[in-house]
Amino acid sequence: MKTNKASTLIFQDAMELRQHVIEEADRYEEAMGEVQKTMKEVEENNEKIQDLTEKADESELALLRVEEKLAHMRKQSKTKMEAAQDRLEMAKEQPV
Repeated sequence: MKTNKASTLIFQDAMELRQHVIEEADRYEEAMGEVQKTMKEVEENNEKIQDLTEKADESELALLRVEEKLAHMRKQSKTKMEAAQDRLEMAKEQPV
């Protein structure tokens, strides 16, 4: 009878251990799913960051081109204004 009772206890312990292992395996699979989901989200975010960085770089280059063009236009305008001022002074100096 003692052997039978001991065997039953060992069997129950084994079944409890088995159930515990199954539960832990389920938790592990769930955690791995979360890790994979998070890794995918990180990858997507990195791609978005890369796209935004490229767009920012392109915008910065476009802004520099516009600033250079504007500086050139200002220089041209200043030169034209100076030339017009010179012609005006010359016109004032000429007898009528």
